Amino acid sequence: MAFDSWGLAWGNPSAWGSAWVHSGATPAPVVPDSSGGYRPTTGPRRTKQELRRQRQELGILPAEVAAIEDVAARQVDRLEQDRQKQYDELAGELALRKLEMRAGMMEALALERERLMGVEIAARMQEQVILQRNENEIMLLTLIAAAAAL
Repeated sequence: MAFDSWGLAWGNPSAWGSAWVHSGATPAPVVPDSSGGYRPTTGPRRTKQELRRQRQELGILPAEVAAIEDVAARQVDRLEQDRQKQYDELAGELALRKLEMRAGMMEALALERERLMGVEIAARMQEQVILQRNENEIMLLTLIAAAAAL
């Protein structure tokens, strides 16, 4: 008998309200969002400069930046000063890598070359300071040994 009482309750619209009764209206279609089920990112979008800086920090460099850095490093090793040779070498490297020359690349090359030259000069000065300290220590030890021998 309990089954009959439940069966009657399920079929009785007054017991469950009108929400369970088919109203005859077509339900609205479910439209999936473009997130694929994931929440969209929140917060401001990163600018191109921020993305580029973050990629450089991670070692992900665009091909043009890598080409400019390679050419600048070679020019620093040779201490290349001729602007036409600098341009020709950069243009040749970009052509070799199937990239096109854009405005500002020569400026980027000059800045990178100056940065590398500054690093090279600082390293050479550091070597000179170390050599000078070593020579001073050797001279001082020699004087101490000579004074102790007397």
